[in-house]
Amino acid sequence: MTGSADVIVCLWFLPVVLFIVIPLAMLFGWLVGRLIFPWKYSRGTATIQDAKAIMPEMLAKSGA
Repeated sequence: MTGSADVIVCLWFLPVVLFIVIPLAMLFGWLVGRLIFPWKYSRGTATIQDAKAIMPEMLAKSGA
């Protein structure tokens, strides 16, 4: 290739890398992280036992 064609090819690879490859790599890393460390991403949902642990007196005091 000539010198100007090399520049054009390099300029074409720049948006491909910035807008396609990097976001896909970030998504892949995020998914792998969720598989390896699931406890980091848990939402901490309340269970039925947690709901039963709330005493009615506390609800009355809070005005609920």
